[in-house]
Amino acid sequence: MSHRLADLAAWLAKALMVIAIVATVLMTGHVLADVTARYFFNSPLPGTLEIATHYYLIPMTFLPLAAVELHREHIVVEAFTHFLPDAWNTVLDVVVRLICLAVLILFTWRTGLEAMDSTAHNEEYTAIFFDVPVWPARWVLPLSFAAFALALLSNLLRPPPPADDPFLEEGV
Repeated sequence: MSHRLADLAAWLAKALMVIAIVATVLMTGHVLADVTARYFFNSPLPGTLEIATHYYLIPMTFLPLAAVELHREHIVVEAFTHFLPDAWNTVLDVVVRLICLAVLILFTWRTGLEAMDSTAHNEEYTAIFFDVPVWPARWVLPLSFAAFALALLSNLLRPPPPADDPFLEEGV
């Protein structure tokens, strides 16, 4: 079961990372086109800020979280735990991951409710010249949090990789 869960988590994390990369490239092109139109033709593209905010920045920020978790690359502060025995660090790591999993499930549930409400009301943001539908972007958060929780669960069920900490080596 844990092998299939790990495969699913890895596949989902890769797919979400590809979407985040596409959002980054699209935002770069959109902003470049807006700046070019503004300075060369004195006519900026309408709605660039609104589209970038809802359709580019949110996916860029939240979709990669599952991939970062799968690779265990989140920032970890070990100022106090560095001196604890390995067994204590392992227990502490599991407890923290379980708390994070509970919080992610709560975030997934709550943002999912918000996304359903936004979809039901066909939420839009009024830009200067047109309305920007916001409800599709509301689904990014529950999807991201659910994928993050799946990656966290996958990491909980498999042993951590060996520690290759260059700061623990002698002479450094």
